[in-house]
Amino acid sequence: MKINRLIKTLSLLVVVAIVTTLAGCHSDEPNADNEKAAKVKSLILDENGNLIFTATASDGTYLLPVTNADQAMYACSELTLKPWDGKAATTVSYGAYGSIKITPTPKDGVFAQLVYNLKDMTPFTVEVASVQYCNSENFPFGHGSNAIYYHCTKCHEVYPVVKPSKCGKCGGTSFRETKGQPDML
Repeated sequence: MKINRLIKTLSLLVVVAIVTTLAGCHSDEPNADNEKAAKVKSLILDENGNLIFTATASDGTYLLPVTNADQAMYACSELTLKPWDGKAATTVSYGAYGSIKITPTPKDGVFAQLVYNLKDMTPFTVEVASVQYCNSENFPFGHGSNAIYYHCTKCHEVYPVVKPSKCGKCGGTSFRETKGQPDML
């Protein structure tokens, strides 16, 4: 009798372990700090390992153009894997694998600064800025940019870097991708 109870208990534990393992395998969301940092790197680096952002004349500073504050909050949230309200300075930590600091900025035309300090990368700053700011005479926008933009085919809303599952403006689910300088901003 004790052997039967032991076999049943072990069998149940094996089933629970298998189900738990399989449930974790199907998740697209990174869980551990190293997985989150790797996911962030996959968003900001192109297939050749270069940053997707437009370089500026200031060493270590890059631009990501957006059309409004909502797009800036979307981009900051997606590029850090953490929702951001657009108001408070926030540091997103990935433990030993680095961090990203999001700061709203009073600089005219710049919605936010993302300061990246990730393991095995030189620290750099991304200014999430208006198209007008990026197109000013100080910044040759479009030169050296590999940023990807997703355009809703229904209402033409533009989403920087990460494709949403549906458009926040009209609910559309079809998007057209452009690379470099967005043609509809």
